[in-house]
Amino acid sequence: MSDTAARTTATDAQERAMVDDARALHRDKHVARTAAALMIPGGLVALLATIAVAAGADPAAPRLAAIFPFAAFLWVVYVLLTRMVVRTAVTRDEVLVQWGLSDHRIPVAAITACEAKPVTGGPTAATGAGWALFANRGSVLLSWSDAGATRSLLFSANDPAALAAQIDAARAAGATATGVRVADAAAISDDERAVEGATASTAKEQGR
Repeated sequence: MSDTAARTTATDAQERAMVDDARALHRDKHVARTAAALMIPGGLVALLATIAVAAGADPAAPRLAAIFPFAAFLWVVYVLLTRMVVRTAVTRDEVLVQWGLSDHRIPVAAITACEAKPVTGGPTAATGAGWALFANRGSVLLSWSDAGATRSLLFSANDPAALAAQIDAARAAGATATGVRVADAAAISDDERAVEGATASTAKEQGR
């Protein structure tokens, strides 16, 4: 069951660098421990195989054969750097998603849809077993408008339901603030027209 209480305090330096605690309405941090538990041993095996082949442990194997396990090791390192940790911060104005080495800054006002996704099996990258290794607690699908085009981002979360609820709350607060600003602007405009009318009427009376 989801705990929708907001977490605003950063738990590491990266979260603090994303946004300060005073501006954060909610934070979420997901570490793909299941995927890491499977990939780290595999990466170590690939590295040891690379060293063994390069050192000539098997005289029948050409030294260039070391490139294959080394490539596997590099792939594991790349995935560990780019897919293992997802940090998300919600502010009044933006949703910030730091996924490994990539950063996304999404204006709250531009968000058109936000949906918490459970972990399910399926044939696509978004629902299949491979994705479930990285999103073992579920994910969030965020859609927004960018220069007339619709963009989407599916990312894992530690508590997808709580994160989606906080994003929707920020959207609702932004919409309410916009409505208040529009109403205030309309009231000011009416007051200005009234003042202009009174001024014109006074000038007309004086001209008689």
